[in-house]
Amino acid sequence: MNYLRVHINRNMKLHSKYYVHLLTLLYIVIDFVTIEMSFYCAYFLWRYANPIGHFQPLSIYILPFAGWGVLFIIIFALFNLYKRDVSILNIEEPIRLLKAMLLSLVLFLSMSYFFRNKELARLVMVYSCIFIIILVNIERIILNKLHEMMHKKEFFINYLIHHSH
Repeated sequence: MNYLRVHINRNMKLHSKYYVHLLTLLYIVIDFVTIEMSFYCAYFLWRYANPIGHFQPLSIYILPFAGWGVLFIIIFALFNLYKRDVSILNIEEPIRLLKAMLLSLVLFLSMSYFFRNKELARLVMVYSCIFIIILVNIERIILNKLHEMMHKKEFFINYLIHHSH
């Protein structure tokens, strides 16, 4: 008897059928949290590294940061970063991630100029770009390794018995 891995099977268990949907939701939530964490890391770096002592309260950054986080997720979805390909190695994903991040960061920096009534610090915006590039890439590497590890341990994979004649 030969065992073949079958990823799409009508007789899959309920938890196996929704594995891909749960994985996509997990990616979206973790991306949003990572992007928001990047913004707040940038704010706190600016706040504690600023020798002048002129600080803006965190409260004026909360709404723009949340809006920009949603913008990043929408652009990531437009670049098909939440569509799982058949391949685990998924070589094209880093290229799509780079394109999506560059577009998002350009839009982010250009939109930050429309919030002039908020007096957002431009240095926070620059720090945010750096943190987003670093943290989102680290997060994606960790999630892809976790996904690969789950496949190696044959988590949520059903087997089909194939009889040779």
